[in-house]
Amino acid sequence: IVLTEFSRLAEQHKAPVALAWSRCLGALVTQQPERDAALLRELEATIAALPGGLLSEFVRAQCLTTQAFFLNAVGRHTEAIAALDASRALVAKDQGLLRLTEAESLSARATMLMLARRLAEADEQFQRWTALLEQRGQGRSLDMAAALLYRGRVALLQGRWSAARQHVESAADIARGMSGDNAAPSYMDANVVTLRALQGDCTAAAPLIDSLLQRLRASPPPWADVPRMEALQHVCAGRVSAALHTLNDAQAQGLGNAGTDAMANYASLRGPVGLVRVFLETGGARTAGALHRSLKSGRSFVSNSALLGLEIDGIRPGDSIPRVPGRVPFRVSMRS
Repeated sequence: IVLTEFSRLAEQHKAPVALAWSRCLGALVTQQPERDAALLRELEATIAALPGGLLSEFVRAQCLTTQAFFLNAVGRHTEAIAALDASRALVAKDQGLLRLTEAESLSARATMLMLARRLAEADEQFQRWTALLEQRGQGRSLDMAAALLYRGRVALLQGRWSAARQHVESAADIARGMSGDNAAPSYMDANVVTLRALQGDCTAAAPLIDSLLQRLRASPPPWADVPRMEALQHVCAGRVSAALHTLNDAQAQGLGNAGTDAMANYASLRGPVGLVRVFLETGGARTAGALHRSLKSGRSFVSNSALLGLEIDGIRPGDSIPRVPGRVPFRVSMRS
């Protein structure tokens, strides 16, 4: 509502810089994936039409940042990083503006680098972000908790489990110390629980899962994934079938996968190399792209023994089954 009124006044008073700013901010807060391409073209035209001057440079930088977020949303991470760098170069001309936007710029660039899988660069940017927050006396802030959480995710992607756990648990510790009624502690604890369960440390994870579920059921925040936490609770108790049923009841899409690079430490838990295998339905294609698409779409099954087949009313894994009354035919096969 505020942006609509701001745009109206900018048009009424023929203020092109203010109008450009309102368009860029409006695009950012009303993202519509189906219109991303059109909005990107509008942003490019808006940026190109801006006149000279310091205020215009600031607005141009903000528009470039918005453009970066849109490019990032459609998976064009390298172009997004370039747009963000161009924005920072404009802001760097004024020390006041640089200080105002530096933390936001560092966090956005680090996140985009992480999504582009440029993990070493992402980690360096997150380190700079946390150092800046410490320098500004924000070492126990929500921003610091978020920065540490992202550093944990980068470490996890790099296979540095100990560092990932340290960062994620530090983020949760900061969130728990915050006053006021907010969802930050539960959100951070959910990440801690997930990481501990992934490491097979159910002794440490189980009590935290119980506490977290009590909070989530009492007052679920918008992001709450109660079924996922309930499934982790079942897994830690050795009830794998119950975990699968919980996820199925929540209509969560399951992706069958297998394999590990932790054989030296967990061979007794997961079995020898090649015991658990994932099979993909690719229609005969053997390219990396075909394998990735099949795995991501759920056209797979996992087995430590026979080859398995399943059809429900002619529909195979990876497709959806409409809810229909009555019975449906199914076909199960096993080959060994």
